[in-house]
Amino acid sequence: SEFYQLAENSSIEVAFLGPSHILYGLDPMSIYEHSGIVTYNLGSTSQPMGVSCFLLSELLKSQHPQVVMLDVQKLFHDDFTEQSYRAILDNAPFSLNKLELALEYASNYPTEKLPGSLLGVFLPIYRYHDRWSELSEMDFKQIEECNYYRKGYYISTSIAPCFGSVEWMNEEA
Repeated sequence: SEFYQLAENSSIEVAFLGPSHILYGLDPMSIYEHSGIVTYNLGSTSQPMGVSCFLLSELLKSQHPQVVMLDVQKLFHDDFTEQSYRAILDNAPFSLNKLELALEYASNYPTEKLPGSLLGVFLPIYRYHDRWSELSEMDFKQIEECNYYRKGYYISTSIAPCFGSVEWMNEEA
């Protein structure tokens, strides 16, 4: 949602797209401090290629970057996670691009839940209508993202364990 609050033609020179190692690994403010290059990080957790294409299309509506850096890891590891789509769909304004991404999301959704997946994108009450008994006070607190100055970069101090062995990592590498 922070991206949509940028001023139109706000002079992004380089944009980054891709999954979490982009989101957590490329800090636009550090890049600007060291090189003077204005960048924006459009990474998101487990970002599928369809989401990357959607974000690139949205970027080009108002920005004219000289370079777009796209991490293509998801061309080789296309695992569907609802959150990887919802983080973007839930914050994007309605457009033809959003409809196309919603159709892709619905086509990847588990078959038994397919009928409500597309409707739930545009009508959140439909998505959550059977969750009333699970709600807690935290569900009603507004999440405040005062991170506009980071230009899309997400700072995290948590450490996530790797579930692969050293042998597996070496084999993958």
